[in-house]
Amino acid sequence: MRDSTMPLDGFDQIDPEVLAALTCHIEMEVSGGKTPREVANATAEALRLVAAKIENGQLDTGHHPIMSVTGQQLGEIYLDFFSEG
Repeated sequence: MRDSTMPLDGFDQIDPEVLAALTCHIEMEVSGGKTPREVANATAEALRLVAAKIENGQLDTGHHPIMSVTGQQLGEIYLDFFSEG
């Protein structure tokens, strides 16, 4: 886990007098599991992959695909990093 005071790669430094903020919209559809549990597990796994990319600064403002571990596109995430103050 990254230190919350360290800047994220690819992002501008934010003035210490303002607050950082993030808008996040996720739309995805997971199907094909034999049971609801399989679908829930596949959904959570895909979200963990996206969460790791956000946390590590690999995704910037904009639309990004959400992929399964097998490479199938399951949906899309929209991120908007901004500051308010």
